[in-house]
Amino acid sequence: QITITPNGSGISNGSIVRITFATTRGGANYSVQLQAHSAAAADAVVHPTARTATTFEIAVRSAPSAGSTLTITWLIAGDQ
Repeated sequence: QITITPNGSGISNGSIVRITFATTRGGANYSVQLQAHSAAAADAVVHPTARTATTFEIAVRSAPSAGSTLTITWLIAGDQ
């Protein structure tokens, strides 16, 4: 689970956080399933993007409000 609290002004849609794996995966052919666990995360419509063997990013379709709390869990499946 990750909790993100955006601050400041000018928060926009797109990538908001990059997750880096402790160990390099076999490639980028894996699935990242995200589940919103807060109203702010659901309203922002969180989704994974930019998968590589070492990282993936979490992006939002709608810009979250400053000070809102986005709580998200994820599950990664495939390509070890």
